[in-house]
This record gives sequence, structure tokens and C-alpha cells, in this order.
Amino acid sequence: MGSDLRGSLVHAHAADSVRCGRPSGRWPGFSHAGPVNYDRLWERLIEALDEWTEARQVAPGRIEVVLPEKGTDRRHVQIVMTPDEWDDIASVAFGGFEYALDYVKEMLARLSDSEKFAVYTTYDLAPSDTPELTEDPQTLRLRELAREHPEGIGRWIARDPESGEADAYRPDRD
Repeated sequence: MGSDLRGSLVHAHAADSVRCGRPSGRWPGFSHAGPVNYDRLWERLIEALDEWTEARQVAPGRIEVVLPEKGTDRRHVQIVMTPDEWDDIASVAFGGFEYALDYVKEMLARLSDSEKFAVYTTYDLAPSDTPELTEDPQTLRLRELAREHPEGIGRWIARDPESGEADAYRPDRD
């Protein structure tokens, strides 16, 4: 097994072991640089968001947040994800509660006026007008880029193996 893959597996196993509250016997000598606390991640998220602004769980897997804005109009938005999905974001994607919390705050602050939801998608939150994602956020971003750049962004080139000269593919030369 390659060292990169083995390192990833060691980290994943150790993180799972820490999260489950048992020492990692399979990978002796593995330890975190500082204390790791994966207890109560969901409750800690709600408490931290409530300290930042106002937040409360309104249904299973839904947290309503009142965005801190200047003026008197206060926007209510919802985070749509389960406690297990938050656990994945905080422990796997960001490696710690504080980093993940900062990301969530920044993400919520960037929501446009029409976006009232931050919906879980693999290890991430995506802005949405509805509580369900109708389309993959990466696909939406690619469509947006295609609209902004109808001429295309990249180009194909071929290099002559002997001279190293590049020849760009141009459909008009077929």
C-alpha cells in the first residue's frame, strides 16, 4: 500500500477511534498534537451559533439562524444537515470544531438574499433557495462558468514528442 493511502487510512482510523472514545490499538503511537473532543458536536454547534447570533434547532436536522446584519431587518436562514453529517464536516473535512464553525459562519454570511438554506452535501454546505438541493453544486458552478465564458476556458494542445513543440487543437483546422 502506498504511503499516502496508508497515511490517510491511519488518520481515518485514528479519528474514528478518538470519536468513538477508544484508543487506537491498531495504529500504536498515533496521537493528536492537542486534545481532541468529538463529544456533543451537534449541541456545541447550536450553542456556538447562538452565541454568535441567535440559533435554535427547529426540527430534526434543521437549525434556524438569525443572521447578524446591520439595520433592523434580520434574516432567518436554516442549516439543513443531520448531527452525523455535522460530525463528518467538523471531524473529517475540517479536523476540528473551531475551523468547521468558522467555515459555517462565513458560509452563512455569504448567502445571497434569495438563498435561505445551507444544505449539506458531501463534507460541505451548499447555498440553496430550497431545503433540498435540486442539483449538484459543482454542476451548477460549471454551468455558471460556461455562461460567463462561452468561448471556453482552456484548450487542448499536443506536444511533438521529439521537438517538444506545442500544436493547439483548433476545430477550424479539421
